[in-house]
Amino acid sequence: MNYTELMKEIDNQIQRLNLSSEQVREYLTKHHDTSSLNFLRNEQLQDFLNYLRQQPSQHHITLPSGLFDQMERYLEAQAANADPEASRLLMELEDLEIDRITKQE
Repeated sequence: MNYTELMKEIDNQIQRLNLSSEQVREYLTKHHDTSSLNFLRNEQLQDFLNYLRQQPSQHHITLPSGLFDQMERYLEAQAANADPEASRLLMELEDLEIDRITKQE
């Protein structure tokens, strides 16, 4: 990737993560001894981009699979009883990206 492409993708990732300018500056100061992307070489920009890509989005939720199933069953039962709030929450739940974690023994 060239400099322009790197900067564009970094900007996209910063927006995806909803990071503030201050958060970006803090990271750059801590890891690259600079407070601005403009002072990084392409290799450093690529490293920063890789770091950003590895970060989950703000709306990322991780739930144990049993808890997710219980929550879903509860909302379905409430929605069946004409509870409008449960219906709304069930629709929102379906829209979320949820990672199910199996219980480790």
